[in-house]
Amino acid sequence: MSGRDCVDVQHVQNDPVDGVQRIIGADRLSEFLETKDGIESVIAAVFVEPGIWDKSKNAYKKKGALKSRMWGQVLSIINVTDTVENRATVRDKWQALKTKFTAELNKKKKPRSGDGYEP
Repeated sequence: MSGRDCVDVQHVQNDPVDGVQRIIGADRLSEFLETKDGIESVIAAVFVEPGIWDKSKNAYKKKGALKSRMWGQVLSIINVTDTVENRATVRDKWQALKTKFTAELNKKKKPRSGDGYEP
């Protein structure tokens, strides 16, 4: 599923800069990112940019213009107007998803005290 397939019609408007249909407004973006389609769109878009999530990539350690371009690409994939505010909103959503996923993963890994050994 691509990010472009997940856009809810009520959130779409033509971007005045390039005429491409984009999701606009921080209020609408935040609303979209709380939906299942919004979450899946962010995950799919970030996956396209390994420098954002793959610690083994040199780009992961970079800051500044390169990271900014990668986040701009993520916004483009999910049809969001590329603004500093929108980048921050999507980046924060990604960070929250990553944190939640890690916490859930760690819950499954740690045996409780007193649990028997299970090979």
